[in-house]
Amino acid sequence: MATKKSTNSWVLSEFNGISFGDKRLNNRFIGVTCDSLENPSARINVASEDWAAAKAAYRFFDNPNVTKEEIFRCHRENTKSRMSEYRTVLAIHDSSYLDFSNHTKLKGKGPIGTRNQNLTGYVMHSTLMASTDALPLGLFYQDLWARGEIKKNRNAKNNKLPVEKKESYKWIQSLEAVHTFKPKGTEVIHLADREADFYDFFEAAKRLGENIVIRARYDRELAQEETQDDKEEENKKSMWTFMLNQPVIFKESIEVSRNHVHVKGKNKKEFKTKRIAEVEVRVGQVTINPSAKNKNKDPLTYNLVFIKEASPPEGEMAVEWMLITNLPIQTDEEVTKIIGYYRLRWMIEEYHKMLKTGCSVEDCLLENTEGMFLYITLFSIIAWRLFWVTRLQRIDPDIPCTQGFADTEWKALYCYLYRSKKPPDKVPTIREVIVWIARLGGFLARKGDGEPGIITVWRGWVRLHDIVRTYEILFT
Repeated sequence: MATKKSTNSWVLSEFNGISFGDKRLNNRFIGVTCDSLENPSARINVASEDWAAAKAAYRFFDNPNVTKEEIFRCHRENTKSRMSEYRTVLAIHDSSYLDFSNHTKLKGKGPIGTRNQNLTGYVMHSTLMASTDALPLGLFYQDLWARGEIKKNRNAKNNKLPVEKKESYKWIQSLEAVHTFKPKGTEVIHLADREADFYDFFEAAKRLGENIVIRARYDRELAQEETQDDKEEENKKSMWTFMLNQPVIFKESIEVSRNHVHVKGKNKKEFKTKRIAEVEVRVGQVTINPSAKNKNKDPLTYNLVFIKEASPPEGEMAVEWMLITNLPIQTDEEVTKIIGYYRLRWMIEEYHKMLKTGCSVEDCLLENTEGMFLYITLFSIIAWRLFWVTRLQRIDPDIPCTQGFADTEWKALYCYLYRSKKPPDKVPTIREVIVWIARLGGFLARKGDGEPGIITVWRGWVRLHDIVRTYEILFT
């Protein structure tokens, strides 16, 4: 992946058929993508081989004939092909902010975050497709936009708008995109965190016949028979009170990763400790009332899976997930699968980390929004490629490394690390090569160190580029 030969092979395959209406422009795209893939964290002028290549890259991102839709189309078609190899695939939806507050010359950016934070940049909504064993298969949907001015009483005004005019419509658009383009014969299960908990999204999922597992944000009032007692506020049932009254069907141990969480009532974050949580699992079926603005619409019936840690360690936040789904919950095996699916939602956060930290897209210095969107779209695909290789070695560690690397790459890496002029005759496994790359990035590979993370692997990519080039000069 770090040499012209190997990058050309992958780029020509992933973007086969790309057309901007000009053969020279198509060739320039291939060259720009190869340079970017070889050195994904570098700015355009550094990633390019020379000044002429840098000027060509700048002109490419400034060309009105280049569209992010065409770049994304080729990748989505290849993602669809990869999805067709699996019976069940996960569609993981999430939004993220791209912060360009310090890029004062960038035109067209908008406010992100809260009014008090005073940050500027873009909003990005992505749908990452993944296998049920956590292999990222590619992106299936992505949208980028700049917000307008954040006005006072924005939430009150938004409540009066139709869903198509709201920013939250992105969730329905991504759901519809997956429904439209997914391969026949492949079951798709949509995963999302609490931001997707709104009536119109659930209604769209029902209309399209799409399977969902969504973490609840609101303690919704449940529909019930209209009796005199039911009219009294104290007798109304909500999801949480209903589920807490359901029996525990089984207990399960869940690994809680070290991650930051928002501290309630404070504009800051704290870290939760990596540990094993013992949780109780309850299930139930409920009918959810539409919100006040949707009062003319029908209630929706969904299944709930409630995961709650009864006795968290002192000082730790209890694990508690209320999952809304239309998947069956009749057996313990079915419920365990739902919990397992939701636990893979973290993959899109790892992907965003690779895009922003590994590929450093927020350091790009292009000065117009149109060019910046092209750049972000291209690097979104490059970030997926790096994420894919990192995950592949964990899922299928014993496959030959040649499924992800060129011969010159693993041979150069071996000779450098082991101070040898001759690489071994036996082709190493992909896990061995990923660990070698991670060692370049600071991974010590000691017993008990576990698997290398995406950031140490990314640091290794940057160094691998120069090592392979030197090896090619000396030995090929």
